[in-house]
Formats: sequence, C-alpha cells, structure tokens
Amino acid sequence: MINWCVYEQFGEDLYSENGHAESNLNADWDGDGDKDNRTFRDGYNSSGNPGTADGYIVWKQIIKVEDNEDPTFEIPEIDGCIVETDCDKDLILPYPVILDECSPEFDVDISGDFGIFNDISGDVTVPNVGVGEYEVNYAVTDHCGNSSYQTITVIVEDCKLPTPYCKNGLIIEIMQTQMIEVWASDLDAGSFDNCGDVILSFSPDVNDINVIYTCDDLGQNAVQLWVTDIYGNQDYCETFVVVQDNLNFCNGVSIVIAGEVATEDAETVEGVTVEMNGGLLTEVTGLDGQYDFSVIAGNDYTVTPMLDEDADNGVTTYDMVLITRHILNVQLLDSPYKVIAADANNSGSVSTLDLVAIRKVILQVEENFPNNTSWRFVDEDYLFPNPVNPWADPNGFPEVISYNNLQASELEADFVAIKVGDVNGSAAVNATELEDRTMMGDLLFHTKDLELKAGKT
Repeated sequence: MINWCVYEQFGEDLYSENGHAESNLNADWDGDGDKDNRTFRDGYNSSGNPGTADGYIVWKQIIKVEDNEDPTFEIPEIDGCIVETDCDKDLILPYPVILDECSPEFDVDISGDFGIFNDISGDVTVPNVGVGEYEVNYAVTDHCGNSSYQTITVIVEDCKLPTPYCKNGLIIEIMQTQMIEVWASDLDAGSFDNCGDVILSFSPDVNDINVIYTCDDLGQNAVQLWVTDIYGNQDYCETFVVVQDNLNFCNGVSIVIAGEVATEDAETVEGVTVEMNGGLLTEVTGLDGQYDFSVIAGNDYTVTPMLDEDADNGVTTYDMVLITRHILNVQLLDSPYKVIAADANNSGSVSTLDLVAIRKVILQVEENFPNNTSWRFVDEDYLFPNPVNPWADPNGFPEVISYNNLQASELEADFVAIKVGDVNGSAAVNATELEDRTMMGDLLFHTKDLELKAGKT
C-alpha cells in the first residue's frame, strides 16, 4: 500500500516493519471503537516506536482453500453368475468409479464377508465363492482426509442350467388293471447339475413326477423330461413312451374288489393302507373303513391291509392285567383276535415276554413292539380251528385275501382289524373316536397271609 505523496520524497521503504496492525499495538487508528488486525498505520519502525512515515506498507495475507466435501463414488455392477462346471466362481470386486475434482489419488479399502483389502489400486479377485448373499463395505478417502462409505449386498447365484439326458424311448406293457404307471426317473439316462442333485418331472411343475397310461394311450406317446436343480434352474429333453397290450388286457371285462376293515366289535378303522398285488394299486380307508379296486376279470389278485403307527393306542396297564390272567389260566381271553393282540412280540404264543414288550411301550421306553406291527388284519371269513390257539393251523391265519382267476366282482373282501397290545378294545379307530382310558371292574390282588396292625402300611 503506497502513499505516493510521501513515497516519492524518499523513494524507498525506509522501515522494515511492513505495517503494524491495531491489535498488535493496542491502538485504534481508524477510530471505529475496536482494535482489530485489519487496520494498519505507516510510520512505525521495527522497534515499535513512532518514526518518520515513508508512505509504504506491506502485509502478507495467507488464504487457505480447503476441500471439506466427501468424495462421491459408484461401484460398477458385480457379476455374481456361476456358469462354470463347479458350483463356485472367482468373484471380481471392482475398483470404484470416483467422482472428485480436488484429489488426484485416493485410498480405497474393502471389507466384509470376503475379508479385508486395504489401500487397493485396482480390482480385487476373491476365489471360489459359492452361492449366497454377501455383504461388502467400500471406504474411499481423498487426500484432504474426507471419506465416503457404501455397503452393498453381492448376490452369487447358480446361472448354469442342469444337463438333461433322456433315454431313447421307453417301452411298457399295460397291466391287467388296464393301466400302467411311469415315473420321470424311468426316462432318465443320467441327468446332472453342477451344484448337486436334480429333480425329475414331466413338466416345469416339479411335483409332476408320474404319469398313468391307460388303454387310451396305446402306441407311441411323446413326453418331455424336465430337470430342475436345487436353485430352480430348469432344462428338458424330449423322448417317447410306447404303451403295448400284448396280453390283450384292454379288451377284458372290468370288475370290482371291495371290502371293509373293522374290529371284531364292528368299529370301522380309518387310515389303513390297502394294497392290491403288492402295491400295484393302493387305497387308504376313510371313516367308513371301506376300500375298492377296479380290476380286470380273469386274473389273480391279492389284497393286503397295513397300518403300523401309534403302537401305544389303546394299550394300558389294564390290558396287562387281562393278559396276565390269561397266562395264569385265571380267565382266558374270549376270542382268537384278543389272543393275537396279546402276542405283542409276534412269537406265536402269549407269555410274560409279551407283558415286558407292552410295558416298554406304555412307559415309552420303546416306540414299537418287537418284531411286530401296531395293527394286524385277518380275513373275516377265516374260521379258527382252535379259537383259544389262533396258531393251531400249521399254515397260520390269513392276513391277506387272494383270488385266482377272478371272474366276477367281489364286494365282501372284509378284514378284522386287531390292535396289538389292546385286548379290551379301547383303541381309537378313527378321527371321530377318542380313546377311553376309564375302566370299571373288579381287580384281584394276590398277597401273603399277613397279620395287619394299626399304623402299618
């Protein structure tokens, strides 16, 4: 700052103080009432004493420009698709695209589920990453100390379709029931996937796993075998099924085999699985205990009922009392069906070992009877030669009903249901019946001849 009227007289800066601010000399030169550092006065020498003014003042002002804004950045799209033959991939975590005009370089750190990578200068490769969701944290710091953060979720998924392999056709023969069932697995020639097991079906619906062909389907039928991996990826191949009727079953006469499953007290039993010819046809009895099958006349058939669950249904200590009295010949069980029920271990006789097996089921030490099912079934038409000993017949009692060369419908293929361990008929046999554990009657105790005294137990 130059006052030329004075500076021209001297022609040079005579003093080296370069100006003294009011705040430094405790003076109010401009008369504004404060002593700030924005007003300067010429004419003071370096010692702070007034001197001759030379009209020349110099003041150095430092202006600092600071960057206080956090950097902004974008993370490029991450490819999380597995297309390799293995169920994993080498995942690339990309270097971020940073938008900042003040800093030429940046410190970039990555952390999260894949570990910690500090001060990276380019993309980071994480090897052998499997299917899943992963959290990744990005931190970007500029050279002015400003930082920005982003957390992203990286989804790695199986994008490789399963590989379907079809058999080159399947030839099947219609059965005497005028139908034949084919499963999707019957047409598979080794379909596989890079990530594990596959589900086979006849359509995109994974539950469409079987097809029943009838006489209407004789000849060649085009089919699709769909293969679905554990992540829902699907692909399919096409093949065919040839349905033949070499034994001329399709021209046969249709008849019915039907019957009822009930206890000896005529209580119908629900939930019994009834099989025809070892599972060729299957039905489950309802509340009425009935079943029926449509079959072709002139063939051999075997009907087998099965039920093996809730072994403790109807089994109580009162049953053990009745079985004990039977074993001791005090009071014999009054039907062959009850004697079969008492044979809990299926040994062909009733003994104390059956009591042990029943006690274990009552106490829930065991869930099932040894070498036995929870229910047994006997052909209702069978007559026991010795009702006290149902095993007197060397061929045993029939637990199936068989027909040879059946020509007409059989509507009374009935079975007597026997709940093993339950000799008093207290078992619940269907959903509308609750088990009754309340019993009335006389119970005999065998004791020693003792002299009883007051106060004794």
